[in-house]
Amino acid sequence: MPDDPVVWIVFIVVAGIVLSLGIWLGRGLLFRKNKDGLAFELKAADPKHVDKKARIIVADNAEITNSKVNDIGGLIIEGNDTGTGYKEEISVLSRGRIKDTHVADIAGVKKKET
Repeated sequence: MPDDPVVWIVFIVVAGIVLSLGIWLGRGLLFRKNKDGLAFELKAADPKHVDKKARIIVADNAEITNSKVNDIGGLIIEGNDTGTGYKEEISVLSRGRIKDTHVADIAGVKKKET
């Protein structure tokens, strides 16, 4: 144990800063004792956008004329994904206009076979 009071003051200030930041940023702060001494862990906060509803907007107010288009899709799922669990609000071609155009598929959610 160090006898110099400056070392203890620095240690207390650093510990106070870490604790304050952990509380201020809304993260979990965990102190525990292990075989090497005292350990602490600062858990990452959840992303702030998790509570908000996700929106996917594709070709809003689009005008497609004299074209050849393969797929217009908000969410195209490939591989083994079943497509369940998505909570996005999907808008495809809202207020859009298509004229003299060949379009293969227009879908909000499409499962694409690979």
